[in-house]
Amino acid sequence: MTTLRELNMKHKGIMKKNIRPRCTITDPYEKFWPLLDLEKSQLLVDEMEKTISKENGKLKVNWFTVKKLPLDIRKCEIKNLSNTHKNNISLDLKAQRSVLKMGINEVSRCVEKDQIACCLIAEDVANCMIAKHLLFMTAAKKIPVLILPDMHCITKRIIGFSSAVLGLKSDVINRTEISLHNLYQTIIKLSNKFKNPYIKQIDMRELKSTEIPSRVNVNIENYLLKKPREGRAFVPEETSNVQLLNDLSFIPIEKMVVEKQQHFELEEKLFEIPITTDLFSIDTKPTSIEDIGESVERKTKEFREPLVRYHGLKIKKIKPNPKRKPKEKENS
Repeated sequence: MTTLRELNMKHKGIMKKNIRPRCTITDPYEKFWPLLDLEKSQLLVDEMEKTISKENGKLKVNWFTVKKLPLDIRKCEIKNLSNTHKNNISLDLKAQRSVLKMGINEVSRCVEKDQIACCLIAEDVANCMIAKHLLFMTAAKKIPVLILPDMHCITKRIIGFSSAVLGLKSDVINRTEISLHNLYQTIIKLSNKFKNPYIKQIDMRELKSTEIPSRVNVNIENYLLKKPREGRAFVPEETSNVQLLNDLSFIPIEKMVVEKQQHFELEEKLFEIPITTDLFSIDTKPTSIEDIGESVERKTKEFREPLVRYHGLKIKKIKPNPKRKPKEKENS
């Protein structure tokens, strides 16, 4: 079954396909690739052979002799052999394991925690995206990083097993007595020749802001409040008697007394309100009970500069390949 486009192509003859460029988003620092040449890589490999000691490797058990033993005895025998294999390591190897980190996941965790001083990445990684994120993480945090060609074979020969990433912890900077300190200095020396793409980034430093105390005085004279000079609209008399009525529909009240001065729990003093003819005059001179002023202290902080600068993504145009082979049509 043919499509509509194929039918139109048959009617119109051979038409030249319009090649339109595609816009793809790329990483802004994809060109950062600090690859060592043959001379510098050989210098680094020689230093690695001097400083890195070989691991004791995996446990090897002669299965021909062990398989004849019963199952319970065989398990105990293998467990004892593995314990002696783990404990039979030198002091140099223990110091190396505390500083040298191997593997992509282990080094990535240490980089996130700011525990790595320098890093080596293999060039011959099967999938470059597995280790490519480490390159930008170390560059963003200004950690010296190098790409070593043929690193899998080198680590297998020196350490005993292949590794795609090697990282030295920040403890190696102060521990000058261990041999890996010389390897750290060599990596620093070689990495200084490569330009860091994040060189214009603001240093991750703490900006100390100085607090400037400011005093604000709130005065009641600024707000022209309207208040009645006479006080309440209805002022009851001092004492008043209520006459008793014999009407059953009316609830009798014996006596209602209004005190002139009331005693509050906080012992507030009452004041005499001056009598004026104007009930709603503007009060510009507040009395003692009114709020004549309140001091408010505020603390202002200086402007803080942003710690991280935004890097925009790049967009590049890619033209499709005109020589690409078309898909094979299924034989109907």
